[in-house]
Amino acid sequence: MFSLTTMSMPSTSSLFSTYASISASMMLVRSILNEVVPPPLRTYLHSAIMPFFTPKSSKMTLIIEEKNGFLLNEIYEAAEAFLSTKINSKTNCLKVSKAPKENKFTIQFEKGEEIVDFFDGVELKWRFACTEKENPNPRNPNHPSSKSEKRQFELCFNKKYIEIVMDCYLPFILEKFKEMKDEGRVVKLKTLGNVCLGGLGSWDSINFLHPMTFDRLALDSF
Repeated sequence: MFSLTTMSMPSTSSLFSTYASISASMMLVRSILNEVVPPPLRTYLHSAIMPFFTPKSSKMTLIIEEKNGFLLNEIYEAAEAFLSTKINSKTNCLKVSKAPKENKFTIQFEKGEEIVDFFDGVELKWRFACTEKENPNPRNPNHPSSKSEKRQFELCFNKKYIEIVMDCYLPFILEKFKEMKDEGRVVKLKTLGNVCLGGLGSWDSINFLHPMTFDRLALDSF
């Protein structure tokens, strides 16, 4: 027959003593490392070891800038037009304007605005980002500088769907953009942007989408 023996729990004082001993040992090791290992090497070791203890993100973000160098980015134009069809009552912030001869409002994205889309069961989060920068006048530094905007879309999704996004979703958006242009729902106007006083500016392209009414927003909420 087996006899059951009752195991006694360690006392509080012994646990505290063990904890104090371990803490003192760790402090001693840290002190020795600080004295022996030079700071540059400690920084290198820290940067080399930390990735093994940092959980890897499952998210992928694609940056779609308005321009590719001096050329317009067609994917940006297509995304801007395509996402305009996704505006509904859940959208938080938009820019509203009206041309003198127009009867309806023109609605555009405000910076920081987010839109969620779904494609083949994949959730895709879009975010519109816009930053301003000052451009000094190269011909006359005493003149006030002009301001220009850098606009881009950020597309975030799970990394495992990268092939679906690149091979199917983005081509789908480009095709939809082509259909919208063929139907006359996108009018491209040229405006002189980034103008410096006394200097030359660059011509920017703006997609004016078919004006949206608040009736459309109300219908989308149902």
